Amino acid sequence: MNLINKISILHLTNLILSLIPLAFILGNPAININFIAFIILGSIYIIKNKINFKYNTTILILASLFLFIIFSSLFNLITKYEKDFIIIVPDALSYHEDLIKYLYKSFIFTRFFFFILIFFILASNNLLNLKYLLITISILTLILSFDVIFQNIFEYDIFGIKPSAPGDNSGFFGSELVAGGYLQRFSMPAIFFLTYYFHDKKYSSLILVTSIILIGTAIILSGNRMPLPLYFLSLLLFLTISKNFNKE
Repeated sequence: MNLINKISILHLTNLILSLIPLAFILGNPAININFIAFIILGSIYIIKNKINFKYNTTILILASLFLFIIFSSLFNLITKYEKDFIIIVPDALSYHEDLIKYLYKSFIFTRFFFFILIFFILASNNLLNLKYLLITISILTLILSFDVIFQNIFEYDIFGIKPSAPGDNSGFFGSELVAGGYLQRFSMPAIFFLTYYFHDKKYSSLILVTSIILIGTAIILSGNRMPLPLYFLSLLLFLTISKNFNKE
């Protein structure tokens, strides 16, 4: 605990937050560990330092949404067995197994609510350093984009991984065809960071255009269909907002 206090719980919380993009690459166990660690460390810091909780409508909406999800899950379970209750007695073991499953999934899903809640409290008090998160996103997005293009050209990626099928280039994701979805999900934060970090540099426009083309090309070569139109829609929205922001 002395080491944690020395490093600062807040620094650890920001470090855990910055590793979220990496957790998405490592898989669900890493994502769960990352989220839980952020919630625990963030909660400890908030309680220890008595950070003010700024209540607003956003929190009310989030709380209502997650309560709805939990109760709707239970309702679906009851509806599933309603006919059996009326006609015959259902298999008690099967029913209880499903009940536990629904409750477990509902409980696990609430981690997103607590993650958003802790994130909102820390962010509203200017305690989160999002720069490190954006740097991680940008680096991993550009590396994966290059890796997918490299794999399409040479039929193996920079780590020697071959595509699972012709046209299905997932880079270091291997046989998991999720590279396009990953790039689409993190492309806008990466482009946003690269745009505004290099906005006063000599080659800022070249960096922006190169990044957009590199990520877009990688999404096309990944073989995933849906991420491509979503990428272009997100890009159009980003450029529109950016243009209006620059006018102001």
